[in-house]
Amino acid sequence: MSSFFTQFVCKCNLACLTFLVNLDDCLHSRLFNRRSWSKSRKVSRGISMAYRKVNKQGDLCSEGMLSHILWWKEKMERCTKPSSMQLTQRLVYSNILGLDPTLRNGSMKDGNLNMEMLQFKSKFPREVLLCRVGDFYEAVGFDACILVEHAGLNPFGGSRSDSTPKAGCPVMNLRQTLDGLTRCGYSVCIVEEIQGPTQARARKGRFISG
Repeated sequence: MSSFFTQFVCKCNLACLTFLVNLDDCLHSRLFNRRSWSKSRKVSRGISMAYRKVNKQGDLCSEGMLSHILWWKEKMERCTKPSSMQLTQRLVYSNILGLDPTLRNGSMKDGNLNMEMLQFKSKFPREVLLCRVGDFYEAVGFDACILVEHAGLNPFGGSRSDSTPKAGCPVMNLRQTLDGLTRCGYSVCIVEEIQGPTQARARKGRFISG
């Protein structure tokens, strides 16, 4: 009888212990999911606040671009190459290019190339924008990171940490670059510049060619 009672107590204790362990796992899982959801919500809220701040100060984009910016943010988080991951550290999520105006060559003043690219990008927010600049096709911000990650290109300026992400390819290598991007599922918007002589200090005209 004593042996039976002892076994019964042991089984009860084991059942209680199993219940407590399962309860702890359940609570931990719910807490983890809540924290993950809270973190995701905070990130989204932070981007939205930064977006409104920039929009109020410089009217760089409409608030309708927020969903596209979040889409690019997910792409940036999937980068695995060290060179492209370094570039993502210099991005901001307050405009559709991902450019930080406080970095070298990051200004988006009226009339400069970055502002022109921003306007083109706003029309095709989920396409990689390649802009013809002389003998190169250049990309900045999010698009530069994608070129380095998926097209095998090196960033302009090497590992400088004070300049905005920029990458590109020579005109003769455009097809190879396009093939690398399309294989990874990206669509590309190509901006050409009007060729021919221009007046001194005059801006070259640009147009979307494909």
